[in-house]
Amino acid sequence: RFINACSDSCSVSLLHEGSAIFSDVDYKDVTSYMEIDAGDVNFTTKKNTDGNDLTQNTFTLESQRNYTFLLVGSKDGVSEEALDLKSIRY
Repeated sequence: RFINACSDSCSVSLLHEGSAIFSDVDYKDVTSYMEIDAGDVNFTTKKNTDGNDLTQNTFTLESQRNYTFLLVGSKDGVSEEALDLKSIRY
């Protein structure tokens, strides 16, 4: 699942290997879980307004695990933390 936890971001999409898996995710929105194959996978977050990339990350996913991906930080660099995509494994 994906959570947009960046208060100064617009609506965003999360792409898995270049294809959108979650679209139009607004601040504080939480998506449902979806199944993704285990292994090294590339994720990109994009602004829906102009399609520009916000983050690009590679994560190693394990089978039989649940993951939550969070977009955190500040897109304009004002906060203490730069914009980033983080993962929580359950």
